[in-house]
Amino acid sequence: ILLTGDRSGGSTILDLSTNVLHPPLVIGPNPLLALVWLRHEPMTAVCGAASSGGITFMKYDPNASASEPALQRHSSVEDFPHLSSLSANCTDDFLLVSGITPDVAVYDVRTGTVLQQAFGVHEHLINISRFCNTSPHVFATASFDHTCRVWDLRQPLTPNRAVRTSPL
Repeated sequence: ILLTGDRSGGSTILDLSTNVLHPPLVIGPNPLLALVWLRHEPMTAVCGAASSGGITFMKYDPNASASEPALQRHSSVEDFPHLSSLSANCTDDFLLVSGITPDVAVYDVRTGTVLQQAFGVHEHLINISRFCNTSPHVFATASFDHTCRVWDLRQPLTPNRAVRTSPL
């Protein structure tokens, strides 16, 4: 099962075992730049829209007919302006969001609330952010300021509190 997003704001499923491409679920008018499946809830995916910063949780219906969207809108959370990257941690508790800004936010997946928001954690725009595959509290950000920074959610997220900063 392949989850895709398009420039028109649609998200769709391609079932590679049957070669069925379902019609898209239209999320909004902005391109979908960020897509992520949850690990422990494999029927749940999250997408993020460019420009608007809209973040939408979707449910996958494996029994949907080929003529209907296999995704259904489940819920939305607070927007993150200029969104470009989403990452769920290894326990599906947190959703890390960054964008074409020097800022990051961490959402609670269960409630949809913003747990932490940090402004100016880099000197330039963040290109991508990702949670560690094995540690639920550790994530990294890579920026156009030519640094990669490692963060730990058990410490306050402030510009000078990265666990490690490495040049790129």
